[in-house]
Amino acid sequence: MVQPDLLAELVRHVATLVASPSTTKVDAKLDAKLFSDAELILPNHITPQQTLDLVKSLAALLQVVQSDPTPIVNLLVKLLEPFTLDNILAFEPPIDFVTGLNTAAPICINRLMLELLGKATSKASEAAVLAGLQGVVGAVVTCWLTTGDVGVAQKAGRLLVYLLRIDLVREGGLGQGLVWKRVFGDVDVYRLLFSLCSLQDEHKLGKARKGEGLLAFTVLGMVDATEDLLMGVSLVDFYSALLGTKGSPTSSPPLEWLIGKGVHDRTAEFYLGDSDSIESRFLYGPAANYLAKYAELYPMHYLGSNMAGKVNARLLVALDQSPARWAHAESPKYDLHLLASVPRTSLLVHTSSLANYGNRSPLSLLPSKATNADVLNTLATIFHGPPKEELTFPPSATSSEKGSRDDIEASLTRMLYYNYLAENPLFWQNITRHADTIALVDLALAAINCIAAVATANWSTTSTLAMPNATFPTPPTGHLAILSPPALEYTLPYLLAPAKSFSHLVGGRGDSESAAYRIGVAKHEALKSLQRKIEEQARAEPGEGYDEILATISRRVATGVTGNREGEVGGRVATMDM
Repeated sequence: MVQPDLLAELVRHVATLVASPSTTKVDAKLDAKLFSDAELILPNHITPQQTLDLVKSLAALLQVVQSDPTPIVNLLVKLLEPFTLDNILAFEPPIDFVTGLNTAAPICINRLMLELLGKATSKASEAAVLAGLQGVVGAVVTCWLTTGDVGVAQKAGRLLVYLLRIDLVREGGLGQGLVWKRVFGDVDVYRLLFSLCSLQDEHKLGKARKGEGLLAFTVLGMVDATEDLLMGVSLVDFYSALLGTKGSPTSSPPLEWLIGKGVHDRTAEFYLGDSDSIESRFLYGPAANYLAKYAELYPMHYLGSNMAGKVNARLLVALDQSPARWAHAESPKYDLHLLASVPRTSLLVHTSSLANYGNRSPLSLLPSKATNADVLNTLATIFHGPPKEELTFPPSATSSEKGSRDDIEASLTRMLYYNYLAENPLFWQNITRHADTIALVDLALAAINCIAAVATANWSTTSTLAMPNATFPTPPTGHLAILSPPALEYTLPYLLAPAKSFSHLVGGRGDSESAAYRIGVAKHEALKSLQRKIEEQARAEPGEGYDEILATISRRVATGVTGNREGEVGGRVATMDM
């Protein structure tokens, strides 16, 4: 059907429907295919005046149609794509957005209203116009919080976010803050956030007093985790996000607020407590993530509280598993994440916070033989030390304080590594065996990550604490530790050897060969990292023998990922010695 005929047929059909809206008549039923064809063809092939006339006809049809209006709405959305909000607001008669956003209206009508209002998110000036429309922002909020359709709720929520974002008053920006004032300053709109989300039948909000505000209501009055566990998980995740706002290593307003409201201890108890309730099981992981964020962002506050000892006590229980469980059962990933996030001083057995929990560090429970990828990645994170940050000039008091704290952490990292190595003398033998186990790709990659983490570690020697009684050298840096016993016997031969391959085995293609190549790439990158460190060492200490080591490493790096496989009679599928 050509465009003129299609437009004419659609106009006749719409006129018939408007004249005879009852769907009991066969000739008055909505032709869904006709509307679908029109949606695909007409918007780009009719004049602006034809578009405007058709929009008016379809708007009139929406007032009387008794069948599903979705085909009409879909066509309207396409036709109105080039229209601005000013164009939309100029329609006569005016569009009743408030009625269209009512959840009693068809879902497609809600969607149409949100689509049209979404045009205000392209310019700050149009967002300001929308904020001035009587009752519209409140209708969007009501639709967002009361609709039973997930798609409409998401669309309404995104509309509010985008409006607030473009209306934000910032330096050099055009936002006027009128949407913000409407949402959070208009008591009729602001009340909706409380009344529609409150667990109570009615939540009073006087004009003169708004209680403790939306934050307190969101945290304390909107979710009952015992009744809705999924919302409880979202709420604990929100606590973690709230902790992430800017503060010092000692504290921050969000942290103090959470502590003052009892939220901090209550959340921690989901992880620390012994309860076996379904609520505790559901919230155990999110609570562990909350504590990890707390310990990482506020290490001084964490160490100064009683939380460090309690967390270690829980970790000593959670990580005390048999070799079979470590190798084959589900990994305790939340506990491992928390272990990797706490200040390293809390993992040393001399720490006063451990006085009541024995003299064993949770770190000592992580196995290197019968193990899993999560364990090895946790060891890599801990042994690597704090990340190095770029120096700023002039240095601020905050950066100087952080630099001093990181130096202490770097020194304690070195101690933790040698303490662990003293208790696990076969660590590097196990690591290189895992790294060569192509059949277990995740485990192999995690083992290589351990090698690279130590080779590039951020260590320091400033700590005055005694090193462990060890029969091996304790060099000051990670890359020298890799080149010293007991690592040297295993790590360097592994890194210098050609990459293993499945290519000579029956079926050695596809995923298997891809896994071998991924492992080969990771191994090559680890060797290159060690090469860079040895280059720095050779420049700092010329004539100390590092040039010879560097030359050997450089020759292997030059051969690429696969290396020289001459003489290799076949790939090797290593198996774990459990």
